[in-house]
Amino acid sequence: MEMAAGRDFQAAAKKAGAKGIKLYGSLCEGQQLMNVSGQGHFKEIFGGQLGNWIQEELFIATGLVDLFLMDLNCSVPTLKDYADKYGTKLISTDPVVRFTGVDALDFNPEKADEQAERILNMALDRFKVRKADTKRLINIPGSSGSTECIAGYTTETVLTMFGNNINTYIDEMKKGNIKGAVAVAGCTNVRHDQGGKSIQQLTLELIKRDIMVIGAGCASSTHQNLCMSTKDMAKKAGEKLRSVCEKYDVPPIVSYGSCTDVGKILDTVAALAWTIGCDTSQLPVAASVPEYMEQKAIADIFTALAYGLLTHVSPAPMSSGSPLITRYLTEDMVNVTGGRMLLQDDPVRAADIIEAHIMAKRKIIKFDV
Repeated sequence: MEMAAGRDFQAAAKKAGAKGIKLYGSLCEGQQLMNVSGQGHFKEIFGGQLGNWIQEELFIATGLVDLFLMDLNCSVPTLKDYADKYGTKLISTDPVVRFTGVDALDFNPEKADEQAERILNMALDRFKVRKADTKRLINIPGSSGSTECIAGYTTETVLTMFGNNINTYIDEMKKGNIKGAVAVAGCTNVRHDQGGKSIQQLTLELIKRDIMVIGAGCASSTHQNLCMSTKDMAKKAGEKLRSVCEKYDVPPIVSYGSCTDVGKILDTVAALAWTIGCDTSQLPVAASVPEYMEQKAIADIFTALAYGLLTHVSPAPMSSGSPLITRYLTEDMVNVTGGRMLLQDDPVRAADIIEAHIMAKRKIIKFDV
């Protein structure tokens, strides 16, 4: 991103007939780019976050993507077919992603500048081919335009909005203006309905019940695509949460970034527990992976369970073949870490159970008597 924004490559792009170089993000890598996109000259080259893994083929099918970098297993197997048809060059940057006939350039931190230069030169070469190809298939679908979003939150930035004092946030929780918080993270899938629908429904149910939502991963991409990561969403929050959002100028849904940024969410959980003086398992918080698909989500799920959090998962992971494991995850684990897995496909019903869990925890730490 740094090199693409530099004068040399921007000038080279213009010499080739382009207006400049634009970088677009998708999936978790896009979330990471968006987290730094507001810094200085990055604003000029970052075109935005395109969406989640289900939408990958659509990006390439526009015929306007010269180069597509893949760094993890969320890259779908059909990408090579689309790239060949629409003229996109694919590059794998991690050993976990390998396609027949696709070049690999595994990321090496010690050679980052050299690799970035090679990648940008390849992108410029592909642009020249696209410009010269008069038969190139170009398909720009009709759209209502881009959506706005606010991203890049951390424990520190959230506290900044509350006057750099975590006790201000906790006081709002004690008053019941914020009942609790739920991390809605992980993947999107189409097992039950259109990808992202369960994420949307669950999130709306939670904020309506005065429960703040923290997003990460493809769940955040869903929020952003639907214009849910904005301060305007306070209008759809419950009366008490809406009053907090308006008082402190904060959104009811905050995006922490990628799937791997769940660590930042747990840092916030730990800060709350340390300040209140309770165990993380006693906090009025929960986690949800409402459209679970793959192993990064599994890592998030088990980290949340280890932290002692009620963790909603849908659809059920491939553990139902063992009654012993299923019983341990959904019932007995609470006696070990304080956390347990909630298996519920109906997002409204899941919100009911999560809210009841939060209200019970509020009594344990004496927020409600």
